[in-house]
Amino acid sequence: MSASKIFITDAIKYFPIKVMPGFSAIFTIFFLTKKSLLDTASYVNYTFIIAALLIISQISGGWVNSSVMYYQSSFDNTNDKKKFVVHISYLQFIFMVLGGIILFLIILFTFKSLLIALFIMLILFFQIFLNFNYSFFQAKRQIKDQAAATFIQAFLQILGVLICYYFFKGSLVYFFFFLVLSYLMPIFYLFFMKKNHFHFRITDSFSMKYSKEILSYGLPICLWFFSTQLYQIGDRLLFKYFDLTKNVGNYVSFRDLSVGLSGFVAMPLLFASHPIIMQLSKNVANKNQIENLLRKNIFILTGIFVPITIIIFFYGEFLIKYIVGEKYLLSPILMVVVLCTILLSVVSIYLQKGVETEGKTFLMLKISVIVALVSFLLNFIFIRDYGVVSAIYISLSCHLLYCIAIYFYSRKIFKIF
Repeated sequence: MSASKIFITDAIKYFPIKVMPGFSAIFTIFFLTKKSLLDTASYVNYTFIIAALLIISQISGGWVNSSVMYYQSSFDNTNDKKKFVVHISYLQFIFMVLGGIILFLIILFTFKSLLIALFIMLILFFQIFLNFNYSFFQAKRQIKDQAAATFIQAFLQILGVLICYYFFKGSLVYFFFFLVLSYLMPIFYLFFMKKNHFHFRITDSFSMKYSKEILSYGLPICLWFFSTQLYQIGDRLLFKYFDLTKNVGNYVSFRDLSVGLSGFVAMPLLFASHPIIMQLSKNVANKNQIENLLRKNIFILTGIFVPITIIIFFYGEFLIKYIVGEKYLLSPILMVVVLCTILLSVVSIYLQKGVETEGKTFLMLKISVIVALVSFLLNFIFIRDYGVVSAIYISLSCHLLYCIAIYFYSRKIFKIF
């Protein structure tokens, strides 16, 4: 089967994997905002906690997917594959523990709640564990296994939100408790079905040299994830630092809702195309196939985002008020800017594939760090006086800057017209 047919088939198969998590995300936002499961102040605290969780999660485990995709297709025998699994499991465990400790201390000292800090740390552990396995499922195209675990997590998250709404309204502690359970159950499923790829024993041999080889590709990706999160959602940390609440819920709820909805299209395409691109990149003769695949993805994404953006500009307020409530509305112009920012974020993943397939992850890191520093400085200067509006435009500018900079280098390998 050709790469194009494999891509289309896998993208269709991956679509259900994003439907349930996307629906659960929208459902959660709907109850947190429109149904006032949390009051405005608690919702702002929730956005800070989730931002901290996402950032630490990306630092601790965001590098694994790229490393698995990069190395998995390079092995010719079982022993090499086993050696890789053992070493990347060791490394993931170390990063997971360090990230958990840091996140626990951040939440504990910020909110003075031992239970919330503990729950958020557990969510981090369980998320990393699941994403680790999802990386291997994706590399091996074991889509059904990922779909089953994802469905369990999303279903239980929805159930937990409903229980909180009817019995524990206004409580962040119970909300995060049920979120912990929603991530724990799929882990039991993976163990029960013997689908777990995260395994190592103390007696397994551990080579520091081989680990450094894995990290030479993965560690820059890890730091790259951290810096990209800074210019994507780092403004939420500054909202908390400057104690800003005006329109923060409006911006965050719309952005999270938009990211969740965009995932219906963007993530199946990415899940399907990424392993194909990494495998094809091992042979220079496949360059045209890769470029065609990259163009196809960007064309599909743009073709869907543009009409949606036009609809949101004219009818966005009417539609959004029924999802998040009138008090969380955002102006049409700002909604369009947020959508354009999300599109740039998704497109950048494909613009950087040339650099990524060549193993030049340190270059990706340098560019993202520069963009993150620009974002932080601009937000630090303007957020206090201009609030959410400045953060939205700064985010758009920084995403555009990253796209231009990364494609300047990546186009020398893969050209996307």
